Parts: sequence; structure tokens; C-alpha cells
Amino acid sequence: VSAPDASRNLSGLRVRELSLYGQNVDSTHIDSVGGWRDRLVGVGWKRALLRGSGVFKRYATDQLLRQLFLTAHIAELQLILPGVGTLIGPMQITALSWAGGPTDELAYAITLESAGPLDVDVATLTETGENDA
Repeated sequence: VSAPDASRNLSGLRVRELSLYGQNVDSTHIDSVGGWRDRLVGVGWKRALLRGSGVFKRYATDQLLRQLFLTAHIAELQLILPGVGTLIGPMQITALSWAGGPTDELAYAITLESAGPLDVDVATLTETGENDA
């Protein structure tokens, strides 16, 4: 995860969940053929959600995440997911928590949600051939 506008890197973030959601618009009406559901093509919404955790390596990164969360700022982020692809676009931190460990490392958990259109590059899925269905 990196923020192109701030040139910060969250290397070491372990992604626990990446979900892509989509909702279509139902246009079913009394005259729908055979009572089957009708959908409007090209209309609806999409949403991305990422949950992960890691260990802060730099105080500046911790400070940036706190500032982004506490101000509800929407940042242009680049999410690089090896073996999956890259997502670039506006994201907002919707949850952020910290925990200390036995080695005095500061661990964090973060939830990011899309806040606008994302550029999705899934080229790595087909280039390696490992994830082909």
C-alpha cells in the first residue's frame, strides 16, 4: 500500500481480506417477461474493501495514518497485491487500531474502503498463469 500523493509506503501490511462488491439496479415490473427479474445494464455501484494488519517500521507512517483517519481524509492510494493485481484510486481509512507486542513493536490493523472510482490492473493474474481458472 502506498500513497502516491504523500510517497509513503506501508510495506509489510498483511492483507486479510480484499472484497469487491457490486450492486445492480433492479427494474422488475408487473410486465416483466414470465415474472423474471430485470436489471438495468451499466447502472449500479461498486465498492472495494481491504482489511489488513502489520507492524509500523517508521513513526512518520504511523503519524500519517492517524492524520488520515482522524480527519476522515480521502487519499489517492495504490494497493499492490502480489499475485492478485493493483488497485489505484481514492480510499478512506474507516477503521484503525493499534496493539503493543512482547517485542515493543507497534502492530496495527486497518480497514480501507473505496471512495470513488478505482483503476484495477489484474494483469498479474494472467501473466503468471498461476491463478487461471
